[in-house]
Amino acid sequence: MKDKRFLGANITFILGILVLLSGISQASSALIAGLVMIIGSFAYKSAKKRKLNLAESSTTRMIFELIAVSLIILSVLLSDRVLLIEDPFPNLIIPIWAIIAYIVANLKKNEVRRD
Repeated sequence: MKDKRFLGANITFILGILVLLSGISQASSALIAGLVMIIGSFAYKSAKKRKLNLAESSTTRMIFELIAVSLIILSVLLSDRVLLIEDPFPNLIIPIWAIIAYIVANLKKNEVRRD
């Protein structure tokens, strides 16, 4: 593996795909949880690349990140309230975790790129 700085985001992406596939086969809330994990890992990785100066901090990149975070928030707001209570992990905990990870990636100070 070339860059260990994105190991967590890459693992989350792979787990998101696996959870998404399990949600498709059973039509459960795992489908949304998998999508949230995938979208969250992309947004986190994008924010981290900006902070590490590995990618340009462009308006397009920031709009993509805001759209991704908005989709995660919408997944919670539009979900059935009963599911939030009965099955909080895929419907509430994972989206909150994705948003917190994104916020933490944005709060870190810009680091100097080391090649």
